[in-house]
Amino acid sequence: MMKSVLAFLFFICNSFANAQQQKVHQPLRFLALGDSYTIGQSVAVKDRWPVQLKDSLIARGVAFDTLKIIATTGWRTDNLINAINSAKPDSSFNLVSILIGVNNQYQGYNIANYVPDLITLINRAIALAGNDTAAVFLVSIPDYAYTPYGQETSNPSKISAEIDQYNSLMDSVAQTYGINYFYITDISRQGLNDPALVANDGLHPSGKMYTQFVNEILDSIKILRFQNMGVNKKNSEIDIRIIQQDSNTLKVVFPEEYKAKITSAEVIDLNGKSMLIQQLIKDSIVSYVSVADLKAGAYILILRGENNIHVSEKFVFK
Repeated sequence: MMKSVLAFLFFICNSFANAQQQKVHQPLRFLALGDSYTIGQSVAVKDRWPVQLKDSLIARGVAFDTLKIIATTGWRTDNLINAINSAKPDSSFNLVSILIGVNNQYQGYNIANYVPDLITLINRAIALAGNDTAAVFLVSIPDYAYTPYGQETSNPSKISAEIDQYNSLMDSVAQTYGINYFYITDISRQGLNDPALVANDGLHPSGKMYTQFVNEILDSIKILRFQNMGVNKKNSEIDIRIIQQDSNTLKVVFPEEYKAKITSAEVIDLNGKSMLIQQLIKDSIVSYVSVADLKAGAYILILRGENNIHVSEKFVFK
């Protein structure tokens, strides 16, 4: 059993120290719990976000055994609890997702029931993941106010405010349990700007929107992976300047106080694949990295020392 979602994600991407593709040694068994957003109301099976996540992971070399979805359009939290009890799935899953709550809001179900129900669902999910708390993750509730259907309701802004309240509760519970919470609601709020993000029923996400959900989850995973290495991507950045000298060389400049601390540079692509590792000259704030075999594209630079790791913003190599 994989010990955490972060460990699982570490297997998804190449290791920083090895440019060869790594694969999960234990096939992934993924259980997706939810409602219409998880079962993919009004989209083809291949466009459901759990299916797209599965396909994306397989494309990254992850061995996949099972995808099981327990979800039905219209389910509230209590309906999902009852469905899990009836289905009696085994506890052999090593990844379990929960996306639930929109029908609690839509049907006027008492919001006071949401947290107790969500806690019950999380505890069930943990049990189904072999008691591995970190194998469970939550996905925020999309905002249907930003759809043609939502705009025809009497008060779309009230819908958004209530969705925000539910998501805030979900986030708080996730933090209490120390489990991952992926926020995709802002993506759903582009539904009026881009009609292709909404399914033909005028209410549910399209396959295109679900693709963006999956990309957001995978992008968040990369940040979590940096954090798992002791790097806070958002808060511990230093000023790293990357200048392309020519087709073979990058000039890397960083603050003087780090010149005795940084000993190596690594270039990775946006999927986490290590492209090159090079030792740097100590006690210099300017280093030159040979990139003769690097193809044009977007990359990230990682600078390492004995006790520190620093990650650059994305840069484009031409």
